[in-house]
Amino acid sequence: MDYESLLAKVPGHLKNPAEFRTAGVKGKGKLAVGFGLVKTLGEETAKLGSGKALLVTDKNMVNLGIHRFAVEPLEKAGFSVQVFDEVEPEPHVETCQKVQDLTRKEGFSVVIGLGGGSPMDVAKAASLAPGNPREMIDYMTGTPLEGEGLPCILVPTTSGTGSEVSPYIVTSKGDKKLFIGNPLVYGTVALVDPLLTVTMPPKVTACTGLDALSHGVEGMIGKTNPLTETFTLKCVEYVFKYLERAVADGNDLEARYHMSFASLFGMMSYTQGGGLYAHSMSYILTIDSGVPHGLGCGLALPYTFMFNLDNVAPILMKMAPLAGVDASGNPKEVGRKVAARFKKLVSDVGIPSSLKELGVPEKEVERFASDMVAKYYRVNNPRPMNSEEGLALVKSMWEGNLTEIKG
Repeated sequence: MDYESLLAKVPGHLKNPAEFRTAGVKGKGKLAVGFGLVKTLGEETAKLGSGKALLVTDKNMVNLGIHRFAVEPLEKAGFSVQVFDEVEPEPHVETCQKVQDLTRKEGFSVVIGLGGGSPMDVAKAASLAPGNPREMIDYMTGTPLEGEGLPCILVPTTSGTGSEVSPYIVTSKGDKKLFIGNPLVYGTVALVDPLLTVTMPPKVTACTGLDALSHGVEGMIGKTNPLTETFTLKCVEYVFKYLERAVADGNDLEARYHMSFASLFGMMSYTQGGGLYAHSMSYILTIDSGVPHGLGCGLALPYTFMFNLDNVAPILMKMAPLAGVDASGNPKEVGRKVAARFKKLVSDVGIPSSLKELGVPEKEVERFASDMVAKYYRVNNPRPMNSEEGLALVKSMWEGNLTEIKG
């Protein structure tokens, strides 16, 4: 990637960075969004530490040379940089333990996470090591975090996970997703440079964009208030306006810029309302078949609208004009049209819109439904779900039919 050439092409109206204090970051930290911000990584890191820095990323970032955009300003600022590039997609808790052991051994003064949600989550785990001496599996299974860790700077290269502003670490152990949700997990600084997202191929762009959309929508459905509504509606607007453009042309800088904000807004809503059954299905698909997280969320989301239609129709009416749907008429009818429009977006960006199209055997429907209710039940979903309703929902996802599910 010719970073400097792309930076020179940034339209004038997009050149001023946006900066927020204490929004999705710890204490005196900051969230900054703008083209060229990765070049400030060295000076930002020097405000937080000195000497040795740990850069957590993945092998794809190293193979593409993207990690150099972090290493070079860090070295210029006087840091000795150690690169940990062993983060896998949907990281295992053992990977978090390995990087925590490394952090305790090497005495880093600051941790940087570069990549998508997986490297950033593992970086947050690394940063917690000094103040939390137990094994990582203990904290992932209910032991409260005990103290502050190292300063942590998060630099996303995708537009969807929102990990740079989330208080979560998501890992897996065997056939189960594990989570930490705690304010101590927040990064200290988030540097969001949309130029780093231009290397995402179309499918990754599509999947991460649908992840952002799912975060925003589920956050508002899970807890509707002026804060979630503000973040969610702007997220929906940007995804429907810019995701297809970003998928079609990775160098569309205006689209990349606005999708970076969609990712932030989606997670800022999600941290208020939490995940619902689109995320539950995604966890099952990821563990079972290695399906990208955002793909699973995007595929499942429209069907969850139909399950919750009696409860969420007024919310969907607010989203309707942003998705290009006429919001006049009966709320439930508008809600059905919104569900269909969301499903169409999934197809339009090249993602399967049913479990059958994804290649899931029909015989797995019953098992998936059982796992969704037993392992990933959502107490914050506006409608309770029993096993029969869960089975009906997963059947509709497999068939590709947006049908209401009666209680």
